[in-house]
Amino acid sequence: MADRKIFATLLNLLILSITLLSIISCNNPQISEELPNVSKEKITEVRLTSSDNMKIDARLYKADNEERPIVILLHMLGSDQTSYNLFVPKLLENGINVMTLDFRGHGKSGGSLESFVDKDYQAMINDVNAATDYIAGIESIDDEKIVIIGASIGANIALNYAVNDERVKFVVLLSPGLDYKGVKTDQAILDYGDRPIEIIAGQEDKYSYDSSRALTDNSPSTKLSFRNFGNDLHGTNLLNDKLIKDLIEDIKPEII
Repeated sequence: MADRKIFATLLNLLILSITLLSIISCNNPQISEELPNVSKEKITEVRLTSSDNMKIDARLYKADNEERPIVILLHMLGSDQTSYNLFVPKLLENGINVMTLDFRGHGKSGGSLESFVDKDYQAMINDVNAATDYIAGIESIDDEKIVIIGASIGANIALNYAVNDERVKFVVLLSPGLDYKGVKTDQAILDYGDRPIEIIAGQEDKYSYDSSRALTDNSPSTKLSFRNFGNDLHGTNLLNDKLIKDLIEDIKPEII
């Protein structure tokens, strides 16, 4: 009888553990290579070559109406392009083409992150230039209306790239910094001028929040908006369904 009670207790504990693991899994979905509601026909795998001969892995996602502008998504340090897998389908649903890429040293792109110094991070701007050069060769995409959304060091790269490309009509910076790995934004925010820009940070993500406030205060743009949240989330971790929806509503008037 005692053995049966022990067995029953262990069985109940096992069932409880499986249930808890299931709940945790549902509340913390893992990013996968598969994108929800995006058919393979809309995805083009691209292998870019930067001006300094770095191989860059990228993906082009074509909206149903291809003759639309494009959003380029730039990931955080130590991440890769799949960090935007929840964002891409929402952009496509709104008729906006998308390109994602793995920065050098990340994902399937060339380079070894472990050996990077400041100049290697600064050279990531060449990865974005390779992407826009590729986009310019696609007649069905309006490359005169580009939006770049970057997270963390990707935000810094986005702003620095946009300074010298007037085709970029709108930049969104998720958790930018004044200096990430030698990629600085203090001068870039001035040089970007009066174009639309949105800066987003969590108040408890202190360095990024303080940097975002400084960039907001120093920007000459009359079309700047600053969103801040009462959390410590950083970069693409800030993205949730509501913020994604709001960002799309902010983007559309600028490019469609």
